[in-house]
Amino acid sequence: MFSQNHPQILYAASTLGDLQCIDVRDGKVVKTFRGNTGPINDFIEVKPQEIVVTAGEDRECRVFDMRGIFSQL
Repeated sequence: MFSQNHPQILYAASTLGDLQCIDVRDGKVVKTFRGNTGPINDFIEVKPQEIVVTAGEDRECRVFDMRGIFSQL
């Protein structure tokens, strides 16, 4: 899913429980978030708060703070 706040950023969830932020202009991983211990089934970006919430097969939801991460891009 592309970020609503930063259109050049693609969020990609993995079966290993990671959420990667990829800059599509050069294909580089800007940041990898870890927290879920199983595959991530779904995630959503909450635009006003600049957070991403994941839901995984481990029956856990994780909240990742995106504020300031992409300011240097």
